[in-house]
Amino acid sequence: MSNMAINNTVTLLRSLQPEERLNLTGTGKAILGKPAGSEVEEYLNDLTVEANKAAASLFCGSILAGQSSETDEYGDVGVWLGDLEVEPTSNRPKPEAIIKALSLTQWAEKVRKLEISAETGLPVNIPAGSTIERVRELFGRLTDTVGLTVKGGSSGPSNVGPGTFIYVIVGKLGGCAGWAGLIGVGIMSDVE
Repeated sequence: MSNMAINNTVTLLRSLQPEERLNLTGTGKAILGKPAGSEVEEYLNDLTVEANKAAASLFCGSILAGQSSETDEYGDVGVWLGDLEVEPTSNRPKPEAIIKALSLTQWAEKVRKLEISAETGLPVNIPAGSTIERVRELFGRLTDTVGLTVKGGSSGPSNVGPGTFIYVIVGKLGGCAGWAGLIGVGIMSDVE
């Protein structure tokens, strides 16, 4: 696991937020909003560590961006979003509620659904296998998952170009009143 990649992701996310809502507590542990208790913090830390191990085993920086990212300088960070507005028909959070909770409303140019594999709980471009088994188990604790790809616009800080994408998968963490997941960054220069 690369602490540098995790720190790069946290630094980039902080630069996109008009207000300080992302707090780094401990190595690789990110919690957005109010801390959700030690069980959630432990889960998010495990998810962060295992996601970055799995990404390294697949020779990429972010398990969410996969090998489509042109750089390995960004990793994945566990994120707690707390309570979110949900779609009445599916009980899944509304994409705009996720973007708002992440304080990315001003920066987000395009938001697309990130296809999630029913087998792994990860993006469909990530192959199943033993190297991702632990992160797969952790994602298995989430229900009603939603995956998004957020393409940034030119309204962000100068260190964040238009080829910057944020990937997020969130779901309801069993026994907790709120939404947890993983957020990562990828860079792709030739994508609209």
